[in-house]
Amino acid sequence: MAAVAGLASSLQDLFLSPESVRTRLARNLLWSVAGSASSQGSSLLAALVIARMLGVTRFGQLAIIQATVLLLGTLGEMGFTLTTTKFVSRWRVTDPERTGRLMGWSLSVTAISALLMIGLLAGVEPYLRISSLAGLSKEMKAGYVLLLFEMLNRVQFGALAGLEAFGAAARVHLSRGLLMPLSVWLGTWFGGLVGAILAMAFVSLVTFAMAHWVLRNRCTTLSIPIRYRSAFDPEVLFTSMALWISTLLAAGSTWVVTLLLSRQPSGLSELGLYHAADRWKTALLFLPNMLFQVTLPMLSHSQAAGDYRACGGIVSAALASTAGVTSVAAIVVFGLSRVLMSSYGPGFAEGTSVLSLAALVAVLGAVYTVGSGVLWAIGRPTLMLRIDFLKTLLLLGLCWFGYATSAWNLMLASLLTFSAGSVVILLAVRRQLTMQKG
Repeated sequence: MAAVAGLASSLQDLFLSPESVRTRLARNLLWSVAGSASSQGSSLLAALVIARMLGVTRFGQLAIIQATVLLLGTLGEMGFTLTTTKFVSRWRVTDPERTGRLMGWSLSVTAISALLMIGLLAGVEPYLRISSLAGLSKEMKAGYVLLLFEMLNRVQFGALAGLEAFGAAARVHLSRGLLMPLSVWLGTWFGGLVGAILAMAFVSLVTFAMAHWVLRNRCTTLSIPIRYRSAFDPEVLFTSMALWISTLLAAGSTWVVTLLLSRQPSGLSELGLYHAADRWKTALLFLPNMLFQVTLPMLSHSQAAGDYRACGGIVSAALASTAGVTSVAAIVVFGLSRVLMSSYGPGFAEGTSVLSLAALVAVLGAVYTVGSGVLWAIGRPTLMLRIDFLKTLLLLGLCWFGYATSAWNLMLASLLTFSAGSVVILLAVRRQLTMQKG
């Protein structure tokens, strides 16, 4: 027993020493940035291809379909992605059996939930009277396949993040990035909007197959048996429900404001401009999103071990790096906003000011993203849920009072919302870390 205890202490010193924390953070972030850059870059290139081939109005229709798929995916996913990341990172060494049961259960439930979401949408679709979805029945059906595999992919990549298998995940993202632009071009060329969505679904299917092969190999190496038939864990279920509500608030508010904008005069054109600018905002947020995925398992692992000094170092490094890098990139996008919007094709240059605002939103969104990852990782789901709820109320309130009448106004509402949210979340993170050190 003494020998085992000594070995455990040595391993803890190895993995949780300040030098090792910095090394792991840098290595994991490097792989995550490489994978994210490939994935986000290919998605941006695919959006440019679709926009130039279909025009502003059809691109706006694609935006409302993607928002609907995102909403249903978030509804059906029930927070399993981040929950899987958090608990896999906590249990992967101490309890491999429990880790395998968690991963198998998450994948099984997600697959069943995705099929239920597809059945729900198929059942209510004939009765929908939303003007922006009218006449898009074939396009929505093509989105069913995309919905299924996007949900499964998110959970699988969450499991890989919990295992800190960021290098393997990055290689899968690279393969996806190479496949996406050509597939979308061929799909749009032969099938228009329906073909574009089917092409994205095909890429999502291939990504799922590759990621699942990588996950099983990694689990075999770590002696983690994946069990697809297992009972739920109450602690996991509570965390997943909190995360589910939080992500549903974000996806639901996005869907609502997208729908409100689409119903305005020239709404689809305005939505096309907003969606085009938002793609660049998403590209600017790739580093914060990757830091979220990297810091969540590392913070969860360190917090469970009681190493609060390591927690503080991870948080400081993550916030400083994301704010600095995102600010520099946002300045570049701000200065090139007209050129970048014009690259979408005729008519998109009118959204230059929208992209300028989106660059500012990205900086504040970066701080909010990393800060939320800290609160989730250190076990404060209820606090994070309250902050997300207040941010959502503010956004919907601004839209209710007239900020969803144009693409520029809607982006301004987003800027005001993230400004308030970032201040609140930074204060909350500082207080929680101070309390833990005390």
